[in-house]
Amino acid sequence: VPDNATARKLSLTLDGQTVYSEALPGPGIHRIVTPPQKARAATSVIGLEVDRTFSAPGDSRRLGIVLFDVGWGK
Repeated sequence: VPDNATARKLSLTLDGQTVYSEALPGPGIHRIVTPPQKARAATSVIGLEVDRTFSAPGDSRRLGIVLFDVGWGK
């Protein structure tokens, strides 16, 4: 979460079902780990949603957080 980001709540969905939804403690790097999930099909869709967005100076896009990686464990 960048220092100038206003997002404080993150929700993560897997194939349309919420698997994580919590408040983040503030800016910085956060690692989100969910309980094991079972795939419903051969492919899956992961969605991220934040409660608030912001715009950086000179950039009119609505930004939330920076995502570095999504991984699957076994």
